Amino acid sequence: YRDRINEVLSEVDESYINLHDIAKALKARLTEREQYIREELLAKTYIIDTNSLIKDPDIVNKFNRKDRIVIPLATYEELEKLKAKYAGTLDGENARIARKNIDVLQKKNKKRVRVEKGKLSLLPGELQNINSRNPDNYILAVAIAHMKENPYLITYDAGLKTKAEVEGITVITV
Repeated sequence: YRDRINEVLSEVDESYINLHDIAKALKARLTEREQYIREELLAKTYIIDTNSLIKDPDIVNKFNRKDRIVIPLATYEELEKLKAKYAGTLDGENARIARKNIDVLQKKNKKRVRVEKGKLSLLPGELQNINSRNPDNYILAVAIAHMKENPYLITYDAGLKTKAEVEGITVITV
């Protein structure tokens, strides 16, 4: 019986080694696939507030090419107003540069860089009823519309930041 037991143990050891190698190879393939999904399929969507574009008008040129950039219409319109209101100042010049950068990138790739109108109906009820003309609410509505696209809101506005975080949106202050 000892010989037979040793023979069976030898076969089990070989099977275990083979299974271990297969499991190791599968784990490597899964890790590789996970990396691909994170890098390619889970591209980030950046929603940019006006104040971030005024502070850094070239910010739209600093993102990874696979990431999407969404400029809320409220932000786009605010840039136009600031460009005219503060003509000849640094803020006016930065608004002009930011609009130009957005327009250039949008012409190159409309799928990657978009200007979108926020739908207030996406906001929680209490925000729909409070100061509905507030540009921050439109910007937040755009971010909420992209909840399934790994959204990141870029803003310096403390109030907008708080509202976004309550809605589960990651906020970046650059």
